[in-house]
Amino acid sequence: MTPAAPYAGWVPRSTLGPPRPNLPRSPRRTPLRAPAVLDAVLVGLALAACTQAPAAGPARTSTTGIAASVTSTATPSPSTSTFVPRTVTVVMTGDVLLHNTVVWQAQRDAAATAAKEPHGLTFGPIFADQKAAVSAADLAICQLETPFAPPGGPYTSYPVFQVPQDVLGTLKDIGYDACTSASNHSLDGGFAAIVRTADALDAYGLAHTGTFRTAAEAATPLVIDAGGVKVGLINFAYGTNGIPVPEGKPWAINLIDIPAMLKAAHAAKAAGADIVLAAVHAGDEYGRLPSEEQRQVAQALTASPDVDLVYGHHVHVVQPFDRVNGKWVAYGLGNTVADQAQAGKREFTRGEAMARFTFTETAPGRFEVSLAEVLPGAMGFQPPIRYVDLGRVLADPDVSASLKARYQAVRADVIKAVGMLGAFDKGLTIGK
Repeated sequence: MTPAAPYAGWVPRSTLGPPRPNLPRSPRRTPLRAPAVLDAVLVGLALAACTQAPAAGPARTSTTGIAASVTSTATPSPSTSTFVPRTVTVVMTGDVLLHNTVVWQAQRDAAATAAKEPHGLTFGPIFADQKAAVSAADLAICQLETPFAPPGGPYTSYPVFQVPQDVLGTLKDIGYDACTSASNHSLDGGFAAIVRTADALDAYGLAHTGTFRTAAEAATPLVIDAGGVKVGLINFAYGTNGIPVPEGKPWAINLIDIPAMLKAAHAAKAAGADIVLAAVHAGDEYGRLPSEEQRQVAQALTASPDVDLVYGHHVHVVQPFDRVNGKWVAYGLGNTVADQAQAGKREFTRGEAMARFTFTETAPGRFEVSLAEVLPGAMGFQPPIRYVDLGRVLADPDVSASLKARYQAVRADVIKAVGMLGAFDKGLTIGK
């Protein structure tokens, strides 16, 4: 719903897009980058001319703003004689998709509170219901569907997005540690927006991968120290809505290419990752079942010893979880914040899935998923625009019976979607 006077930074566009068990916890996490001794490995991995992989550059110190070092720091795997299993819990969510209506809601929230973020926007209330689950994880990862505009705007919405950087303060505050950035909208603002997005993520202390400012950055694996467990993260997207990749900068965005993905995962393991997660931005928009491309990518990645889990976004609806080659795949998590289920349109996009996986060390340096959970969520029945933790709202005695019935139907739809390939028979549980 459009306010009477949208704020000055806005450039009007169309409003919307198209049709656990008590396991021991690890302390919180620190991002690191591959040490320089791995440069030779990365150079070899980057030579395949048919892939998006760029030539390797020198290892760089993380500029995320979180205390980090390229030289080391994660707790080494214990020797077999003193083996104490480590655990790490990772939370992943779907697309942060800031339609203009979401930004206008942040403007209204800012007007109602003294706790304003810069430029008259406050995103905190929109995301607040994620905080309990996100902040409790050892590592929490978001997906930025849209690139950032310059501070203060001008901002644009569908079909070509450039959105406020201010949202990053909220993402950081509620507990996210990293964001993937490769999507079909990554080039909406050209290469300049890729640079702006990475710079903003650095400024807010969020690790990131998927789009890159330099060839050297693209060639450097992202490995995050999650309390002594090193987690590698790779991110690839299916395309850029027909916008050409910048000339002379084939490394600016990771586009899906199975050999390149396997090389990236191997580079992360070679850089010291105990676990490697693959975030895949692909699928048929609004499709409930994974596309052939999604299935092929999942099959290839899970067959590799370098990949431990695959998850996805892009389609804006929840898709099934499954086990492929013995490893978990969450094909599509839906959105995490968006405004596509407005005024009865695309109601099927309201439900969302937060994925939470706990990895436990079964032998020195070897990790397996010991607990797989889905936490059903939704975009609230508005106004105002809010992410809703369905477990919380259904247990709230102050929520009316009629509204609970509507949310119960959304929850049932999410559970049905994630279980379409038999995930609950394969060990998936509903988290709290």
